[in-house]
Amino acid sequence: MAQSFGISTPVPSALGEKFYIGEIVLSVDGNKSEKVVIERLLTNSAIVIFDRTGGNDYEQLTNKTVISYSKLQKIED
Repeated sequence: MAQSFGISTPVPSALGEKFYIGEIVLSVDGNKSEKVVIERLLTNSAIVIFDRTGGNDYEQLTNKTVISYSKLQKIED
């Protein structure tokens, strides 16, 4: 088995356990919300990709960012 040199795979916290990779969720910031897709789960946050299918205020940003689990909400069906 390969040696990891002290770098281990992050384990999501209790807040992060309700999310999964590939899920579309809402990123909530104040009174604004944006659909994002979870790419990777970290310990206290997730790497997400902005959903470019609709109009949004993030055209000037790159597609990926890190967002705290407390700022993510599941989309109700």
